[in-house]
Amino acid sequence: MSASNQFAVSLSNKSVWIFDTIGNNITTLETDKEARCLTFNQNSNLLAGFTPNNIFVWNNSGNHGYSWLKTIWTTQSNGVSTCVFSGESEENLVAGSCDNHLYVYNIKKEKAILNKYCVSEFTVLEPSGSGFIASGHMNGSIRTWDLKDKSKKP
Repeated sequence: MSASNQFAVSLSNKSVWIFDTIGNNITTLETDKEARCLTFNQNSNLLAGFTPNNIFVWNNSGNHGYSWLKTIWTTQSNGVSTCVFSGESEENLVAGSCDNHLYVYNIKKEKAILNKYCVSEFTVLEPSGSGFIASGHMNGSIRTWDLKDKSKKP
């Protein structure tokens, strides 16, 4: 996944490589298992991802590089198929799981704020600046979610 000036990739060897846009390796991060669904926030100071059953966040403090921030939560699902940062200050991490659930975790408050079931597995999430998330699903459907009133809109 890419941010404005860097991108991250992960392979099956439990490492996440972060590169700048001209291909220089900035750093390598170690995970307990293969990382998937890597995503940066808009400012590129947070990197989130998924290892089987765990959603995690890394923090880039600037001069000191990336450091492990926390494992946000452990899912009981078969995995997370997509995740994005959302909210006016990107304080929420939104994840669509393989068990058809939409999870929203507020990083600043350090708590889950939403767990909603949907009829089909998530394939993509796209945030908007106004608190809505659009989701695409394996069955071909598209849905919108209002994170302010925590509902799904038709």
